[in-house]
Amino acid sequence: MAGAAAVVAVSRALGAQARVLSPRIGRLETIHNGYTPAHSTLLERDELNNRLGWRLPSEFAVLVGNCRRYKGPDIALQAWAQLAAEGSRLSLLIVGGGPDLDAMRALCNELDLDDRVHFTGPRSRHVATSLTALATLQVAPSRNEGQGIVILEAGYYGTPVICSDIPPFLEMVDAGTDAAVFPAGNAGALAQQVEAFLADREAARATAQHLRARVQEEFTCAAMVRRYLDLYRSVLD
Repeated sequence: MAGAAAVVAVSRALGAQARVLSPRIGRLETIHNGYTPAHSTLLERDELNNRLGWRLPSEFAVLVGNCRRYKGPDIALQAWAQLAAEGSRLSLLIVGGGPDLDAMRALCNELDLDDRVHFTGPRSRHVATSLTALATLQVAPSRNEGQGIVILEAGYYGTPVICSDIPPFLEMVDAGTDAAVFPAGNAGALAQQVEAFLADREAARATAQHLRARVQEEFTCAAMVRRYLDLYRSVLD
């Protein structure tokens, strides 16, 4: 990287890490990944039921991502245990495979959440996107990320987002305006934000509308391509 005319990071936070690992980097630019849906249509609930092999709950939150510790599925499960203890009936869908899937299923059973939490296992992007669009809300409890495309995906489809306060996420959302934000690793705070969204659906929809407008303005693939072209031109000049 030290000999490159320019180095691109998909978030300022990732760029800062790169600078620490390679202090000789010269020009360092941040260009966020954009989001454009891969499919022109979404799958309907009945088709999703067929593909999953079971019926979706009437309302559910969704967590999309490989089951790895840094994605925070354990934090979501602990939050749902608190929600269940307080009487919430909102289900959670964890969409994805990954090396910690069996461990998360075991934790789910240990927390007595088998009737509240559903693991879809590995699924196509079309299924994951359709579930996100159908969900009551999306949770993104990651401990760290490079960027976090799932937040842009939820924003594109107008699904309210509750995410951890890691720096890459805060580059994409304004806390309280575009999404509800909680301290990373704090399952109790996540549960409180879920309860607040459910208690005030209008406020939740307002954040989703703000995020959707932001995604369509700042985080499209077309906007990303323009930034890369501008960078290439400046390097060649």
